[in-house]
Amino acid sequence: MFLKNFNIAQKLSFALGLVVVFVLGLLSYIYINFNGQSKAIDSNVESYNIIRKSDQILISLLNMETGARGFAFTGREEFLEPFNTGKSSVYGEIEELSSYTSDNTLQQTRISKLRSDLDLWIDYQNGNIIEARKQVNTGNLKLEELVKEAQKGVAKSYMDDMRSSLKEIADKEVSILETRKSNLEATQKLTVYVILVGAVAVIFVSVLIGFFLARMVVEPVTTVTETFKRISEGDADLNVRLNADSKDELGAMAKYFNTFMFKLTEIMTENRNQNWIKSGHAELTENINGEVNIPVLANKVINYISKYVDAKIGAIYVKTEDGNFKLVGSYAYKKRKNLSNIVKLGEGIIGQAALEKQSMTISNIPEDYVYINTGLGEAVPKNILVVPCLDNNEVVCIIELGTFNEFSDKQLEFIEQVSNGIAIAVNSAEAQNKLKELLRKTLEQSEELQTQQEELRQNNEELEQQTKALKESEAYMQRQQEELRVLNEELEERTKGLELQKKDITAKNENLIKAQKEIEEKADALELASKYKSEFLANMSHELRTPLNSIIVLSQMIAENKENGTLSEKQLEFANTINSSGEDLLKLINDILDISKVEAGKLELNLEVISLTDLVKYVKQSFAPFAEKKGLYFDVEVEDGLELEIMADYQRLQQISNNLLSNAFKFTHKGGVTYSITSSKTKKSDEYNYYIDIAVKDTGIGIASDKTELIFEAFKQSDGSTSRKYGGTGLGLSISREFAKLMNGEITVKSYEGIGSTFTLTFEAKRVKTHSETSTQVSKLREEKEVEILKDEFKRLLIVESEKNSNIEQILEGKDILITTVKSGLKSLELLENENFDCMILDYELMDMKALDLLLELKQRELINFPIIIYTGKQLTRDEEEKLQRYTESIIIKGARSSERLVSEVSLFLQETDIEMKNIEIDEMQSAVEEEGFKNKKILIVDDDMRNVFALTSVLEEKGLKVVVGRSGNEGIKKLNEEGNIDLILMDIMMPDMDGYLAIKEIRKDSKFIKTPIIAVTAKSMKEDRQKCIEVGADDYLTKPIDVPRLISLLRVWLYK
Repeated sequence: MFLKNFNIAQKLSFALGLVVVFVLGLLSYIYINFNGQSKAIDSNVESYNIIRKSDQILISLLNMETGARGFAFTGREEFLEPFNTGKSSVYGEIEELSSYTSDNTLQQTRISKLRSDLDLWIDYQNGNIIEARKQVNTGNLKLEELVKEAQKGVAKSYMDDMRSSLKEIADKEVSILETRKSNLEATQKLTVYVILVGAVAVIFVSVLIGFFLARMVVEPVTTVTETFKRISEGDADLNVRLNADSKDELGAMAKYFNTFMFKLTEIMTENRNQNWIKSGHAELTENINGEVNIPVLANKVINYISKYVDAKIGAIYVKTEDGNFKLVGSYAYKKRKNLSNIVKLGEGIIGQAALEKQSMTISNIPEDYVYINTGLGEAVPKNILVVPCLDNNEVVCIIELGTFNEFSDKQLEFIEQVSNGIAIAVNSAEAQNKLKELLRKTLEQSEELQTQQEELRQNNEELEQQTKALKESEAYMQRQQEELRVLNEELEERTKGLELQKKDITAKNENLIKAQKEIEEKADALELASKYKSEFLANMSHELRTPLNSIIVLSQMIAENKENGTLSEKQLEFANTINSSGEDLLKLINDILDISKVEAGKLELNLEVISLTDLVKYVKQSFAPFAEKKGLYFDVEVEDGLELEIMADYQRLQQISNNLLSNAFKFTHKGGVTYSITSSKTKKSDEYNYYIDIAVKDTGIGIASDKTELIFEAFKQSDGSTSRKYGGTGLGLSISREFAKLMNGEITVKSYEGIGSTFTLTFEAKRVKTHSETSTQVSKLREEKEVEILKDEFKRLLIVESEKNSNIEQILEGKDILITTVKSGLKSLELLENENFDCMILDYELMDMKALDLLLELKQRELINFPIIIYTGKQLTRDEEEKLQRYTESIIIKGARSSERLVSEVSLFLQETDIEMKNIEIDEMQSAVEEEGFKNKKILIVDDDMRNVFALTSVLEEKGLKVVVGRSGNEGIKKLNEEGNIDLILMDIMMPDMDGYLAIKEIRKDSKFIKTPIIAVTAKSMKEDRQKCIEVGADDYLTKPIDVPRLISLLRVWLYK
């Protein structure tokens, strides 16, 4: 009521003063709160710096740890560079981190512990790991001791403590950030509340003043009241102003109010902008924190920024190792065909921004620059912003954004602030990727080292095996014994050296490679020695067989005494003795080649289904007459219940039986020999493998107990006198033992001097039937014993002929041949699956298939184990002949003399001497065939050895053939061209100047001689020689010494074609 004493002006002054004081108090409170919020946001930025700095320290520690590990693994000084560099920089980073937390005692404590752990870790690395590795490099310390020290985990413990400290520091700052964020939100709410309360109070006071001042101040007060009412209601428009035209106190108040509103608008706008920028920065940091995949990181960055600043299109380019910038992430961007993803420095706006390291803004964008696509259409952005992201003043990546509107200052400031953090994040991701790659390469190198160690071990084992093989071969190659012994000693020394080197292999990788190279060289030397041995044997075979050919052929011709019968009985005996000696020498050569093939590992088993009954029959036929002649008994025993059909190598069993029985009869003068076949007593058979014993027991001179192993060595017998008295080379038992090893078996001997010996072959065979089936078969064989014995007396011939009126059976009718005829290929397959035949005559065109198809099927089923003769009326092409010759021994085209040729071939392959044609004796037929078939035929002999030429010429001219001679490959080709009408060529392979292989190739190049038959003649008898001759163009193949009947038969075949 004291206002009654004041005038209107004073009352107005009082009222206005009260309102102004109230409003200024409210504004002060608001100003103080906004300043407090701004400081809180600044503190948040400081916390983000602390988190970023802790991440940088962790990266530095990881780099130092990687460098120390790299040096410990490799011993190379360059790996210490990250460690040494990190020592000088990490302490500065810790001090910088400490300055950020100077007002936080707990954080300072953690930083002190971090600094202490870092000192301990660096001291341990320098003193215990790095120094130890240096001592390992100098040889003063073993690598195993360094490994033991590292395995203690001391360094890992220190590193784990530092990681824990850094994590606690970062986690604490994150916690502080969350607390500040909560406080800031509470303060903002309180400020709004105070503003609302203050506004209500101002309105209340104003209403009271208006009540007392009435109309004089109604309108201005009403305006002020309405303004504060809108502010209290949260009106976002801070541009409200009062009319200040009056000159009174109300006008002054309006002016002050307008000033207040302007300042308030600036403060609120600035605070909102800063809050928006810092909130976006924090959210972006949280989104990309911990991401190490560069493309994923880039896409997260560009997607977030584009959305946050309301950009409609965006792209991010990351710097590559070559200094260019590559597009790795985009937002709403569609790649255009004419634009590259790679931008060079200074190239275009992107490259220029990178070069200048400054942001660039582009307006008035051309319509064909880039399009922002939507589902309804596309439009060109109005503004393009290019911002380089720098770390340590180096451009790491570039951000490009496009929008329809101009970028505001707030948006530009936000992009500039986050650009540095983006660069740091990209660098951090790249550093971690490089660290992972380095660790991966380190592990790969470790695995590679282990692999090399394993390879060295395997090479050593191979070397030991090769050394063993070399020792065995020394016993059989006396001429090379000294050289091989020296080489073996060198290899043993090398092996010992390699064993010493293995112990230090991890630290001396270069020595490993050198040792491995030396081993390979020695292995090559062994292989070369084996090659020389093979070449020596081949050449020895050639050099021995060539003169031996002349001896055997000429002595045989002399023994036949066809020149008017002028030779005396004594002279004939001399000729037969020469011929027999030549045959014995040939057998010796074959034995030597067999044992050399076994040693070289080139001899393989030919497994087939065989009958032990056939082996028993062969033994009886071969040795019963010999036993009778010497007056000895010869018993053959087969165990009851023994499986008679097995899968084994019949030829090797036959050869071993020959050797054992020959020795038994040779050294037995009274009593006899027993040959027995039983199931093995020493080895247990199973469902698939069947072990069999073949024992040869004699009552001969026996062998001393200390000589039982000596007899199995090549060229050795129990003593020298035995060799002179009984003859022989001493190779038979050696070869037999090697054959036994091939069959997974062995040969054992029990002998008593003066009483006799028992040699037992134990070998592995494969079962072909179950036990019950075998028992049934044995029973059946016993029941049909008489039938089997009858069949064994005959050779079995299979004829596969589709013609109904074929007369092959009448042509071949004679004794000792059982002929079976079928008309289809399928029927012949059924027969051959279940029965054994000695020869087959095959027509080319059958009812259900061609001969070649049948031969391929027989080959696939492994049923070709007998000679095959093609007998057909079809004129075959050269290609058909070549394919058939792979599987057959002879091809006969039906003609005037084809019947005689067929009889001759069958006679040759079945070794029959008395096959009859109807009403024609075989001798008369052969003479007629030879006389008619060889008449006016001209043979070209190409051979550099005149002894062979003389022997062959004598044989061929005696048969009525004309002979032309060429003494070399070149001369043979010259003679062929001069004569022009050569019917057949006998081509020697081993010749100087031009060998037989090359000569055959040259002849086949001339179309005139493409069908001229060529028979290759060589003293080499290796398995691959025949195939090589056929491949270069020869039609057939003969080995020296030449079997004259075989030669005549081949001439008969090829001259009739």
